[in-house]
Amino acid sequence: QLRNGVQIDRSPRISRFIRAAVRRLPVPVVREARGLLLAANLPELTVELRWPTISLQERVTVVLAGTSAANRSFQSTFAFPIDSRDVESGVKVVRLNASGMLAEVDGGRLTVSYRVQLGEAEPVSSAALNLLVGDQVALLPAPLVQGLSQNSTLPSTSSATVTITYDGMSSEDYV
Repeated sequence: QLRNGVQIDRSPRISRFIRAAVRRLPVPVVREARGLLLAANLPELTVELRWPTISLQERVTVVLAGTSAANRSFQSTFAFPIDSRDVESGVKVVRLNASGMLAEVDGGRLTVSYRVQLGEAEPVSSAALNLLVGDQVALLPAPLVQGLSQNSTLPSTSSATVTITYDGMSSEDYV
C-alpha cells in the first residue's frame, strides 16, 4: 500500500479467541423485597438469577443464609436445572417456600446468593444480596442498672452495677 508516495508494509493479521473467566456473578433479585427490607410473613420468595453465560449445561444453586435478631443462624441451599426457557430469556426465576424460614429470622437478616457450575468445573459464586427481615428491633435488650428507681440518674460521685444479658451471649463477646 502506498501512503504519500511511501510504500507501507502491513504485518499479517492474527486473530485470537480469548475466553475469560467470570470472577463474580451479578447479585440476585428478590422480587418481594422493598429496597433492602423483606416481610417476615411471606409464603414464598421469587428470586431472579441473571448471568451472562447462562446455558443448558449449567447447574445453579441458590444459597439462603439467615441470622435472627437473637443471633441464631441457618443456611439452606436449593439446586435447580437450567432449561431452554431460561436460556432464551437470559434469566432463571426460582420460587422458594419461605414461610417457616422467614419467621425464624424475623427481626434479623437474610443473605441471598447463588452458585453456577458448568460440568465438573469449579462453581462461580454471585455477589450477595443482604436483606433485613420483618420488624427490626434493638438487637440487645436494655441493661439493668442496680440501685436506681424510676429511671433517676446517678450523682456523678456514685457508682452503679450494670447487668447486661442477651440470648446467645458467650465468653468471647465484648461489651
